[in-house]
Amino acid sequence: FFFGLFSGSMTVDCALVSCTAPLKKAWDNALWEVVLNQVVNQLPTKRTHGKHRSHCAKEILPAFVTNLLTLCPLSPGDVFWDCGSGIGNAVLQVAVQSKCSAWGVELQEANHEIACQTWDALRERMDFDMWEPGDYGEAHFHQGDMTQIHERFIESLGCDPNKILIFMNNYLFPNALDLQMTELFANLPVGAHIACMKPLFPIGRSSRCNSGFASAFRLSTYPYPATWVEWGFP
Repeated sequence: FFFGLFSGSMTVDCALVSCTAPLKKAWDNALWEVVLNQVVNQLPTKRTHGKHRSHCAKEILPAFVTNLLTLCPLSPGDVFWDCGSGIGNAVLQVAVQSKCSAWGVELQEANHEIACQTWDALRERMDFDMWEPGDYGEAHFHQGDMTQIHERFIESLGCDPNKILIFMNNYLFPNALDLQMTELFANLPVGAHIACMKPLFPIGRSSRCNSGFASAFRLSTYPYPATWVEWGFP
């Protein structure tokens, strides 16, 4: 995937950093998947996975999210946004494992409803397991067009810009949508991080786009195993 550090008019290196300390009550990836499956099996709205899912594009898996949080650790007071959050898996994992404020915006109402139901059920499970409110963060889901959330998006970013991480699984997005999102991201404060599955603009060749918005970013590319994403399976 591609990882950008928004640097305004400067060029800033995007360095690798170590992962944050584990939670007092922590679920590793394997246990997270078990707990999540237990929770969703109790939902009134059932969901299917992978190629059999009727409402959702295929999603990134817990190992991918964990690696993303290793590259850009988040903690209480920080902000995570998932643009095109689907059924909310990444948002929920970030909120629980990083204890930050995690936001998801999704166009399809069915996906949004499943994400909200999952978060409610997950909190009940954590309460049952004697988790305290401070042991996990908050997940917020917004249903709507992610290109039309400018005010809500900017209002949520009232923290240190170096602690803002935006993820976008734009693997199947048309170029026109990527371009629309660059206009939204252009309002980010210097120091914010964006992670996406394919670059938002052409890399390695001169273009009008590269001379403008793209020049404000320092890009890094990180390969990932096929087992970290649902579409990596046959």
